[in-house]
Amino acid sequence: MNNKNQSIKEWLFFATSDIKSAEASFKANIHHNACFHSHQAAEKTLKALYIHQNQIIPKVHDLLYLLNKSKNKEKLLGLKKELNFLNQFYIPTRYPDVLPGSLPEGLPDKKDAQKAIKYAKEIVNFINKTLLKL
Repeated sequence: MNNKNQSIKEWLFFATSDIKSAEASFKANIHHNACFHSHQAAEKTLKALYIHQNQIIPKVHDLLYLLNKSKNKEKLLGLKKELNFLNQFYIPTRYPDVLPGSLPEGLPDKKDAQKAIKYAKEIVNFINKTLLKL
């Protein structure tokens, strides 16, 4: 296996681990962590796609930025709603002293966590099957 494929495989391993962490957090009723790990799964899968496209991985966590700078932007636009939903969870779910009101309804609830996990799985599956063809 060449270095590029190995690197893609490693990013996807971490993305899959984040999905599992999101599901475990959900089962433990730690909904903000479920949302955070869902965001991370989407981010790491997008970054695996960057490697596949021979692009430098930006040091950002903004999923819409990653979408917009991707060589496959047109093929990813169908995921914009899902990426936008997950995008709100990166910082506010990690730190209690982040900008007040950064999440409109406070910490994510069970419904938010279910939606986040669902969207993360859709994003990971779409990129794997359609763009990476794994």
